[in-house]
Amino acid sequence: MKRVKNILIVVSVFSIISFLMMGCTNSQKSDNNKMLEEAKKIQEVTIQEYNIMIAPDLSNRINDEIHPKPVDDRAIIHEVFQMIPTVLTSNNRTTGQKDLFSFMFVNSGLISQTGMDVDSLRIDFSSFVNPESGTDNQKNRIEYIKNRNPERSLKKDVVAINNRIEKLYSFAQSHSGGADIWSFLNSEIDPTILKTQTKRNEVFGGVIQNIVCKNVMILLTDGYLESGLSRGQSQGEGKNMSYDLTQSRIRDFRNAFKHSKMNDLRAFYKKEGYGIVALKNSALKDLHLLVMEMDDRSQTKTGNATVFPTDAEIINLFWTDWLKRSGVATYELHHVVPSKSKAQKIIRNFLEV
Repeated sequence: MKRVKNILIVVSVFSIISFLMMGCTNSQKSDNNKMLEEAKKIQEVTIQEYNIMIAPDLSNRINDEIHPKPVDDRAIIHEVFQMIPTVLTSNNRTTGQKDLFSFMFVNSGLISQTGMDVDSLRIDFSSFVNPESGTDNQKNRIEYIKNRNPERSLKKDVVAINNRIEKLYSFAQSHSGGADIWSFLNSEIDPTILKTQTKRNEVFGGVIQNIVCKNVMILLTDGYLESGLSRGQSQGEGKNMSYDLTQSRIRDFRNAFKHSKMNDLRAFYKKEGYGIVALKNSALKDLHLLVMEMDDRSQTKTGNATVFPTDAEIINLFWTDWLKRSGVATYELHHVVPSKSKAQKIIRNFLEV
């Protein structure tokens, strides 16, 4: 009888423990479910900011008498600055914009020659953030964009920048010099001018913001590369590799292709090891490059081709391969545009990609 009682006691105790454990398990599951439900309520959004750099090649390509174009560089640059209010509100942004718009010198010698203050050619919306407290003054930013403050306004700054650029172009037209784009992209694009760090902000109301910056360079050039560097062969590159892409080199490539009797231009290019020496700049992985106003000197003034393959086809081939091997994040190549509206559309589309 005593043994039976002991057995009943053990069974009872086990039942109680099992019941309590089941209750704990159910409670834990309930807590986990609540946590999962709360996690589902948290929204994570990406806020896209922009660091837009305008870099014109100020060589003799800007001389309208030598190389006339339907749309002048300055008109394209003006369009970029006119787009600022639209860019600031892209991706449904309403506050805290820290976008940067700046003019860069491919021809760095012009800085000392003209005495130009580089900082006077930029508009930085992070200036509305107090560097000490980190407090963002959206009220002042709005007044600036809406041109409500006569002392400091976006319109006033854009007019001042356009005037400085006008003077710069006038000087460059009368003091023609080369533009070493290879060296510019290889040396001048570095972390000091790129914004690469993703910022993660936890915002009240269960929303997490990931703030990323897209570094965009609008390079205005004709596609014919001049360089003071020696041929790539002396640097261990192939005999058909070079730092430049001059009109004479394009002509030599065309003649070699014709004599090869091959039909595929790209296949010939690859087989014979042609190309522009790749850039050695790891920062380019964070750069989105939009090349505009590329020219075709093999065409007549009315746009008719005089040779095959044309300069434009060869330039596209060399540049596409070059930028790909150089590790540029994304890039697009566009030839001379017929109108300002076309230029604006190209820029807008590139920013949205």
